[in-house]
Parts: sequence; structure tokens; C-alpha cells
Amino acid sequence: MSKESQALLSAFHSIIEHNSNNLYELLVNHKSRNPLLNLTEAEIEELNTISLNSQQMNVVYKGVIAMGEGIVFELLCIIDGVADVENTIPDLAIVDRETKNEIVNRFWHDEFIASLKD
Repeated sequence: MSKESQALLSAFHSIIEHNSNNLYELLVNHKSRNPLLNLTEAEIEELNTISLNSQQMNVVYKGVIAMGEGIVFELLCIIDGVADVENTIPDLAIVDRETKNEIVNRFWHDEFIASLKD
């Protein structure tokens, strides 16, 4: 795997972990650092009624990680042209910003799954 591929996939994993930690913070400390969540004060107050033990929190955390990884995997399948979608996007590619060359001969979705085992 090239260093560019490793950097991209590492960034995906970091983003997934960061957002999973945000959910953990929300459930444990009732604080959200995610402006996209847009919770009302009433919704935040409702979080006080949730009582999860550490094992249950671990299940929630792992579930959010798996969901994030699944989303990234599906997006990479679209980029790779192997997704089972009605409207395939033609000529979609990942391009090196400096050289403007397409990073080719890749199956990003396979490399992403392989990077989960690292």
C-alpha cells in the first residue's frame, strides 16, 4: 500500500474514531462538540435519563465505529465503481493534489477493509 493510501485511510479511521468519541462524550457527559447534531436543550436534558454501564457504553462505541466504517466502505465502493447503486457516477477518482494525477490501480474499499486489521 502506498504512503498516500495509508495517509488517506488513516485519516478516515481518525475521523471515525473522533466522531465515536464525540458520541461517548454526549452519552456520558451530556455535551456535544458536534454542531451537526444540533440538539435542543430539551434533548440534552433527556440524556440525563440514560444510564449505561461501561459494557453497554462499549457496545454503543463499537456500534458507532462499525457504522462509520460501513459508510466509508460504501463510499469507497462508489469511487471504485463496484457499488450496487442505480446511478453509478462515471469517472470518479481520487487525485493526488500535488501531481494532479489520479491514484490508480487501487480498490480503495479492499484497502480500507485490510487497514481495519492493522
